[in-house]
Parts: sequence; structure tokens; C-alpha cells
Amino acid sequence: LGVRIEGGTTLVVDSWIPDEWPGFRVRLRLPGDGTQYEIAVENPDGRGAQVVSVTADGNAATVEDGLARVALIRDGGRHEVRVVLGAA
Repeated sequence: LGVRIEGGTTLVVDSWIPDEWPGFRVRLRLPGDGTQYEIAVENPDGRGAQVVSVTADGNAATVEDGLARVALIRDGGRHEVRVVLGAA
């Protein structure tokens, strides 16, 4: 699904899903402190070629070269990430 943690500090979403998929959800629990990330990947136009926007807890996050990059917060809490896919 293209969801991974890079260097222990950054959540990276590099999802390319079939056009017919409306999206998917992933829940990650970080080791050590129990921080949780609820990640929703959406494919609203049925053109899931690359990441076009990302928010973390309602705030804009970085899209770089078609990848979502979110700095991880390790506070034992729950965080929401929304990734929207679109045409390349």
C-alpha cells in the first residue's frame, strides 16, 4: 500500500492504487509510546496515480515528488492523516 516510516521520524505515503479503488485506511501504532496514526488514503476521481495533497491533524503537510511526508509526533496520542490521490 506504500505506507512506511522513514528514519523513525517521518511517515511516508507512496500509494499508487488501482483506479477502481475508492481508497483505504491504515492504522499504525508506533513502538515505544503507543502513539497511533489513522491514515486515510482517498481516490476521489478514480485516478490513483500519485499523492496530490496531504493533511495531518487538519494541517497541510508536505507533498514531494508525488509522496506524502509527515513528521511523526511521538506523544502517546492519536493523529489523523488524510492523503488524496489524483492524476500524475
